[in-house]
Formats: sequence, structure tokens, C-alpha cells
Amino acid sequence: YKHRNHRVVMSKQNILDNAIEACQQIKEGERKIELYIHQYKKMLIIRLENSVGNRPDFQGGILRSNKSGHFGIGLSNVQDAVKKYEGDIELEFNDNCFKTRIIIPVKR
Repeated sequence: YKHRNHRVVMSKQNILDNAIEACQQIKEGERKIELYIHQYKKMLIIRLENSVGNRPDFQGGILRSNKSGHFGIGLSNVQDAVKKYEGDIELEFNDNCFKTRIIIPVKR
């Protein structure tokens, strides 16, 4: 259970780091990060919405990093962790806003 919590926290940290980095590329006044974490019945729901300046690069259904020297493996690690715990992750982009939604079953 402890190892599971660690992976969930690391996943949340990764998507939050990505949101902060994306917002640093946008001028002040247009930056937005909204993080919602709540439990609904036996599901943990993490929803993150952040403004982005450039359209994300999806290649073959996989999000690729546009950061120099990065290859998008951080988010793929998040996807792997979510799938390992029988969860679901959705990524969406529209109107200069990137949305990540993670749903993971809560097991005690």
C-alpha cells in the first residue's frame, strides 16, 4: 500500500511540474493552473488543467515532450503507474488549455 501511494504522489508531482513549466512559457496574467483532488466513492480523482502556449505534440497517441533534451518519458511513467493500479488517464487539449484527468481505484 505504501509503495502504491508513492507512485500516485510521484504521478501527481510529475503532471504538476509539467503544468508549472508550461505556464512559465506564458506571460503573466494568462497563466492558469487548477488542481482538483477528491475521492468519489472508491475512486481517487486527480484533475489538472493548465494553460499552454504551444499545442502539445501527440505522436501515435503518445504525448511527446517539446522540452530540449526530453522525450516525454515523464508522462509515460505516469500513464504506466496509473494503468498498473487499474486506473485511467485522459489527456485533452483545447483553447490553449491542457487537461489531465486521472482516476485510480482506492484500495484499503
